[in-house]
Amino acid sequence: MMKLKIQKKALLPLLKRAVACTEPRGTKEEAKMVRFEAKEGVLTLTATDYTLQFSGTTQATVEKEGAVCIEARGMLQRIEAMPDGWLLLEEGPKKLKIKGHDTRRSFAVELSQIDYPTLRWGEEVPALFEMPGNGLATLIEAASWTAETSDVGRPELNVVRIIPHAGEVLVEAASSAKAAQVRVKHPTLSEGVFPVQLRNAGEIVATCRALGDTLVTVRGNDRSLYLDADGARMGTYLPAVPMINLQLLLDGLAPKAGEHHDEVVVSKRAITEAVGALLVAVDDIDIALYMLVEAGSVHLLAAGKGDGHDVIPTASPITTPQARRFNAKNLHDSVKAVKGEDVSFTLVAGHDRPWLVQETTSWLSQTIMLQPMAWDGTSQAVVAFMEGRGVTSFPRQKPLPKAGA
Repeated sequence: MMKLKIQKKALLPLLKRAVACTEPRGTKEEAKMVRFEAKEGVLTLTATDYTLQFSGTTQATVEKEGAVCIEARGMLQRIEAMPDGWLLLEEGPKKLKIKGHDTRRSFAVELSQIDYPTLRWGEEVPALFEMPGNGLATLIEAASWTAETSDVGRPELNVVRIIPHAGEVLVEAASSAKAAQVRVKHPTLSEGVFPVQLRNAGEIVATCRALGDTLVTVRGNDRSLYLDADGARMGTYLPAVPMINLQLLLDGLAPKAGEHHDEVVVSKRAITEAVGALLVAVDDIDIALYMLVEAGSVHLLAAGKGDGHDVIPTASPITTPQARRFNAKNLHDSVKAVKGEDVSFTLVAGHDRPWLVQETTSWLSQTIMLQPMAWDGTSQAVVAFMEGRGVTSFPRQKPLPKAGA
């Protein structure tokens, strides 16, 4: 019958990380549980939702060795409610008793009778690279926002790809209208492409943020990706999804011989505030913002329930004005995602080709591919404004083929 004493400050962070790998709304009872095992002065917590896995250890005063399985979320609530200091955990016939150091506050939680699954970590998992937790979280966050969460028919758009390769670590994600690639020069131990489901990527980010600057060892094979740090391991199974070669797409946007892509650099703060202010003018009929780049300025227009117009001065040497119609939220999220103080737009030639939102900071390089929208439904006022500025082409959607054609 398990009995141990442990400091709340030692148990609580470990328990939070274990609970993050459970699924309280799932149909499998064991996916809702966390297992406590006390042995030889060490408390081990394990949890899994059959996609994510966690195993971590901490020192404890073990009076009686044993193991119990408890509903994870309820246990976390009980531990959070206890006062700081020593906690006594004692297994009874059907419940686990939890007492605080003042002994006046105590709880009892039901013990589970299920057969808890054994975590299969694999004996030999190659190390890919090492990186502080905050750094890895930043890389994943900078790309994962572009992944798609609603298109269940294309699972390759619902993953974040972590790619250690040739002294660099890349993180990529994509949807039908946007994509992001973030890369950093960093020593790598092994190479590969590791697609992580979007929901699991979010849990990895939360875990890495909790670790702060603690060094994380990232390991992986063709089935799983693991994070080892601070006496704990978190793992996720990798889905079998079609691969997207984002680098090939980006290479295809590079100017051909004799071509030149204009670039314009604007203040991140200025364009973020401008786009954010114009979002109130966007409605369900016209969800777009219009972006016109000309020599010396960037114009942003919204046409909807309240027309809006903002101008951002630049030092851009643009000779031919260019304009695109973008999904308003995608444009806003793109400029917000840039890590530096300035945002660089590469104006890729061709009306149906993406523009690139880019930035290079002291430690990472970031490229966001933003697909423009067709101009169908654009108001005459917006068209007249564009024509007055020298823009004459407004690409439309191709008409649907006639029946029987």
